[in-house]
Amino acid sequence: MNLWDQGNAADYELECPMPSTDGHAKTIQRVKELLTRRNQADAADLLDRTPFSLYEARNHFNDEFVVLRFEVPLFSLPFSPGKT
Repeated sequence: MNLWDQGNAADYELECPMPSTDGHAKTIQRVKELLTRRNQADAADLLDRTPFSLYEARNHFNDEFVVLRFEVPLFSLPFSPGKT
């Protein structure tokens, strides 16, 4: 499930997880600062509360980028199967 994407290439493949490093924490901090400046404080807070992982990814245009990923068991989501 994609919660957000931007651009024409919404299809992508996860290549591999990026190792957790000091750079990982700095990247998350920069994203939080950007979200806060864009009046998206709730999204920035979500980064503090959720154990996201960074993954290398590639789309069908062969663009390389980084994806924030969080795995959630299906039945812990706030809806029941078959209901929207």
